[in-house]
Amino acid sequence: MGLHRHRKGEWRLRVQLRSGVRLSWAFGTQAEAMPYQETLRKLRLSLRDDLIDALGRDKSLLPRLHRIAERESMSQVRVLDLLSPSGGHSIGVIAKEFIQYMQTSGSRSRFRRPFAPSTAEAYTRHIEWFIRWLPDGERTPMESINSAVLSSYHQYRVNDDGVTPVGADRSITAIQALFSWASDAKRRKGGAVPNVEPLSHQKSPKLREEARALGPNELVKIQGFVPPEVWPIFEVTLQLGLRISECLFLRVSDIDLDEQVVRIRPHPDRPLKTVHAEREIPFLESLRPILASQLAKAKGEHLWPKEWRTARKGGSAGLSRAGYHRLAKVWAKAAKASGVTATIHDLRHTFGSRLADAMVPPRDIAALLGHQSVVTTERYWMTKDALGRKRDAVRKLGSNLLPP
Repeated sequence: MGLHRHRKGEWRLRVQLRSGVRLSWAFGTQAEAMPYQETLRKLRLSLRDDLIDALGRDKSLLPRLHRIAERESMSQVRVLDLLSPSGGHSIGVIAKEFIQYMQTSGSRSRFRRPFAPSTAEAYTRHIEWFIRWLPDGERTPMESINSAVLSSYHQYRVNDDGVTPVGADRSITAIQALFSWASDAKRRKGGAVPNVEPLSHQKSPKLREEARALGPNELVKIQGFVPPEVWPIFEVTLQLGLRISECLFLRVSDIDLDEQVVRIRPHPDRPLKTVHAEREIPFLESLRPILASQLAKAKGEHLWPKEWRTARKGGSAGLSRAGYHRLAKVWAKAAKASGVTATIHDLRHTFGSRLADAMVPPRDIAALLGHQSVVTTERYWMTKDALGRKRDAVRKLGSNLLPP
């Protein structure tokens, strides 16, 4: 740190606050510069990296830091105190603009999809909660909020509000959407907000649960409460181990009754989840009459009626998810009436679990289900008798382990 006469009528104060943060300021007189020199010395000794980062981004904050440090110790100074709450860059003002943007026609998310009314409502609710949590509320400058603040809020939602980590992620997603929009010069009418960038946050890992397999009796119970015209969709999903969206977008050309195989292929109206999802699935003879009957009824190139691939007006789901949501409601209603606890995706789990029961290797199960990683498939073995499988494996060794 040093104070030097730079030229006549100017003194230069230079300081290295830490490695990589070297700054300088110009003053008219030595007496004017010396109080600031003392403030910077205190800052360097305090090891306040957050304050150093803020000063490194905007060295014009030094006078404000000096005034606050005259009243309080350096350990009590907050970054929020350095940033001016005045102007149009407070989070309250920008959040109101964003909420209004979501409610206008033609608005687009960061993924270039329209904001559904339900999404806009949920985002508004989460953003309002976040603003109330901030110490300065609506006056908090957008520039002062970073990924560390998001992590603190996530921890608060989990520890104080009692929501699950995955549930807290939903709140963070809404805040990320706000900052993504505020930093996008094309989407925000007034241009990008200065010094505001999209915020990153590591999502919480979902707890991997054992795959839920339905027994024959449970399936019969649920079938009794499903409309007869809908059950074939569930039957095909079960016997082929499909994702519901894969089933709903099956085309007549995907089904080969002679070869007794169904081909899952990408189509313009339904891209596949991963490249591994493209596959061929042989089917049992018991499924042939169901597929043949549906092929005879098919109108156009799709196997199922158009109503299962049409998004409802004002719905929150896109085209590829609309049928899934409506079918899930049919399934949930039937499962509740039958007294069976199960989700619609458990049909796919049942297919995988039955393959595991038959001692099919995980790699072959992954090929049939279209899993990207065998690690995903291995959960179908979690419910099996691990000790029994080990005994079978050792028994297969026979006398081949050691020479006779």
